Amino acid sequence: MEEYFVLLVRFVTCLSAVIGAVIIMVRADDNAAARRLACALGFLVVLFNERIGYYVYLLFGSVLETLLVSTSLVFVILFTIALLLTIAALPILAAVRWVVR
Repeated sequence: MEEYFVLLVRFVTCLSAVIGAVIIMVRADDNAAARRLACALGFLVVLFNERIGYYVYLLFGSVLETLLVSTSLVFVILFTIALLLTIAALPILAAVRWVVR
């Protein structure tokens, strides 16, 4: 499954680099330096595409893992607070019931 995600990121990276370079080249008018720079930057992105895909996969995985851990931590904290409030409320409810009866 991770290989499919890495391949998808690599494809999107290549496609966006080529489209971005073409757009910059078209809008550069007569500026040859901007065209060459856009071509060079697009080439570098495509050249380092494998590493970019792998690092984006690692970044996505770490962000997802951090979200899962923080969500479970919040659940445990809220459950603990609710449990403590329930346990603390039991003697008060027993005393109120004893007074009312």
